[in-house]
Amino acid sequence: MSQEQAKQFIVQGIAAAKAGDKDQARQLFQSAIKLSPENETAWLWLSSVARDNRERLFCFQNLLQINPENEMALKGVQALGVDPAKLLERIQQQSQPTAAQATSASAPTGDVPIITQETLTPVMDSIEKLLQNYTPVPMEISGTEWDRKEGGRYGESLAARQRNIRIAGLAAAAVFVLLFCVMIALFALGGGDEGQQVAANATLTPSFTPSNTPTATPGVTNTPSPEPAQTEAPTVIPNNLRQGSIYGNPPTEISPPLQNRERSFADAVALYSAGDYEAAIPALEAELEQANQNTAQTVCPSDTYFYTIAALAESGTRRNVDDALALAENAAQRDICSESPMIFAANCLANYEQYELTGDTNFIAFNGALGWCQAAIDEASRGQTPILAYTLYGDILTISGDYQNAASALDEILEREPDDVNLLLARARVEIGRDNLDNALVYIGRALYVEPLSKDALSLRVNAFLDLAAQTSDPAERVQQYGTAVIWTQEYLIRYPGDPIAFTLLAKARLGEGNVNLALDALNRVIENNIQGFDDAILEAYQLRSQIYVDQSRYDAALLDAQRILQDLPEDLETIKLQADLAYITEDYSLALEGYNTILEQTPDDIRIQLQIWELLSETCRFTDEIDCDDTLIIEGITDDVVANIEDEAQQALALGYRAKALYHQTQDTPEGDLTPNEIAIAYDNALTDIETALAANQTALNHYYRALVLEGLNDIEEAIKGYQWITYWAEFYEYPFIDDVTERLEALVEDTEDT
Repeated sequence: MSQEQAKQFIVQGIAAAKAGDKDQARQLFQSAIKLSPENETAWLWLSSVARDNRERLFCFQNLLQINPENEMALKGVQALGVDPAKLLERIQQQSQPTAAQATSASAPTGDVPIITQETLTPVMDSIEKLLQNYTPVPMEISGTEWDRKEGGRYGESLAARQRNIRIAGLAAAAVFVLLFCVMIALFALGGGDEGQQVAANATLTPSFTPSNTPTATPGVTNTPSPEPAQTEAPTVIPNNLRQGSIYGNPPTEISPPLQNRERSFADAVALYSAGDYEAAIPALEAELEQANQNTAQTVCPSDTYFYTIAALAESGTRRNVDDALALAENAAQRDICSESPMIFAANCLANYEQYELTGDTNFIAFNGALGWCQAAIDEASRGQTPILAYTLYGDILTISGDYQNAASALDEILEREPDDVNLLLARARVEIGRDNLDNALVYIGRALYVEPLSKDALSLRVNAFLDLAAQTSDPAERVQQYGTAVIWTQEYLIRYPGDPIAFTLLAKARLGEGNVNLALDALNRVIENNIQGFDDAILEAYQLRSQIYVDQSRYDAALLDAQRILQDLPEDLETIKLQADLAYITEDYSLALEGYNTILEQTPDDIRIQLQIWELLSETCRFTDEIDCDDTLIIEGITDDVVANIEDEAQQALALGYRAKALYHQTQDTPEGDLTPNEIAIAYDNALTDIETALAANQTALNHYYRALVLEGLNDIEEAIKGYQWITYWAEFYEYPFIDDVTERLEALVEDTEDT
């Protein structure tokens, strides 16, 4: 009787939760647990209305006490930052499980884990205390994993999508971990409501460089940040360093310098220096064409080559970078240019930008950049070597982890060029790579002494604290370092009000503090005030905002941001993947399928994407009119060899489940008479083998449904009835789109059985 009453409490609690009455739902789930403390469903639903992660973890812990293999509890624990294996070990130490298990009279046996009261005795005291004092309210922000959930009962995930809270989801794993750790740190420090910082009365650290009066920047909220973890010590300025001014031109000269060149060339280089690549590239290409018109040329137009290649490479588009690489290689093959350090430096830059564009796996471009820069430095005695060759050489060695040689090379050139801001910042990046913030700040300080308005120096100072905060294991210290980054970003904005790079950095720092709303405010300023086109800062703002929206389960808004990115970067695979995942979550299955197919064309070995496509074409298509099922493609694509080559057993099971469904429908849809009874039996047997393998890994309602369908096709009525009964039991708690068909089939089979 108590089991039946507990079951009614759960049903009522679920209805109350769906209606938004969390308090009523909580009370009903508590009542169910008091009557049936071993009921997994009650504990799971109670966790959904928990007040905070501590109480949510308590529910998951008791779920695992009942059933150590409860998938949702395991993933929930992991999402909260707790190692499931260690938690299970602790649970086992506290209470050794019994071998025997009782059988429930109200639920089908086999798939619903039941334990004895004896197993629960060690935790009942703490359960009762929780139930007596439990007054949870729903969390406003909850983290989700980036990869869509594989497994779980089908009706649970589909119903969640229908309620716009699908338990599959996305999240940027890095963003979620960051936010969760920050939330824990804020809790430990006594933090308050969402959007509030830990009070610290922090002020701007006095700058060693001349600056404007540090008044509030329009749009910058002066909400206090945590006390900085580290502040800048007074920078020791070498005697040979020239001091710059915020009112004058920066002292760092362009390299290579323009000597005795035409005004038109100087103007083109000025456009390049200002970052106006759209205007600079055609102007420099015209200068290069004119320089090469002399067929009897005996002197390499190295500076013209260099600036043309630099403008193409630094513009960032794939086509321009490819053109830069081709032009640099062509120049190096000319006899009159074959020993020019400037041409070597141009090749270094072109290869480096190719590496930056294509990613860390492009070792050819990376090694090419390293070799060309080394050649440019080695051949400096033959002519002018641009400072860029040294800075790139230092950066490349830093990326490879060779900090000692990077520092040595940069120190050597700094002896000759001590006030070159680019070299000073490259040297600072070496120290950041070493995780030596104090030394990095020394070089950044010198750069700002020389050029107080250097955007590169101002942004690098912020990035130094952002990088170190992300690497810091202590939560309180991490939040303090993010607070320091906020302070330095505010100084950046005092000097460059409205700068999109500064606001994007501010958003990252605010996010690190745990101030999600303030982070969104900063990103919205970047995006809404954008009038200069879709540059890197705008792209990063869209990307970061979309990740925040995902973490907040605002999938429609995140999808709009992904689509905006693709307007300017239609071939960006990461954004295409993001758009496809979001389209899946928001039930735009045709867009999701289109995106996954595009990704698979570029990365044919991506099994996760292949599984997404197979699921859409074998399962999802049965419950939507947006896409058509393709049973032939599934059966021909998921061969035994293909399954054997999938390394992960859980993914193998998923693939076999998709094939089983396709086999069933293909057999059902074949016109009568086209298959012999023996061929039909073989097809059903194969489908049954596949679906039972899938069920061994994924106890989902959909897999149980198809197993029952196949058994019915094989005329194994008794087992088919058991399968349908399992689904009808769980349908009282979850909304299955196939429940009407299950009910109809079950009634018909039972009636036929009674008649016989």
